[in-house]
Amino acid sequence: MNKIAVATAVKKVTSLLYYVTALALLTAVGMEVVSRLSEKHFAVGQEPPRQFPVLRLDGGNAWQVVRWGELDGKPGGEAFLVPVGRGHVAGHGQILTNYQVEENPDQSRLVTLQWVTDDYTYLSRYLVSQQEVRPLSLRKRGVGEALLGLVAAWGVIAAFRKWRRSSNTP
Repeated sequence: MNKIAVATAVKKVTSLLYYVTALALLTAVGMEVVSRLSEKHFAVGQEPPRQFPVLRLDGGNAWQVVRWGELDGKPGGEAFLVPVGRGHVAGHGQILTNYQVEENPDQSRLVTLQWVTDDYTYLSRYLVSQQEVRPLSLRKRGVGEALLGLVAAWGVIAAFRKWRRSSNTP
């Protein structure tokens, strides 16, 4: 092989790696933006969707994640008072569950729960008091958000390439 062919091949491989890396990073950013834009916020008294995850004590002393639709009536009471701090819950049907709980001045607790299942990653935020569990917001990430992020990333790269070609033209 001559030196020019090697240099051309190296340039093409480098360019391909650049675009693949840019596509991956922009897809991740696009997915996060789509997820944040589609986040649902709930007014006081508004019922969340059935898949809204909350933490609850099971029959023993173990915390488990349950969906709002699986609860009987309006949740509240000791079974939902998650201790202040950070933690991890392991259980069936879920890959990962992390939570963070902060104490509010009015004796309620703000719970931020990240629940990873086979299909989606849910990020729910809710207030817990002795009397009730009040949903604040729900965000999810899954295949749909990833595809929209990919489309957005592809569009950004295409626009960049078009701009670069037009700026190189004399």
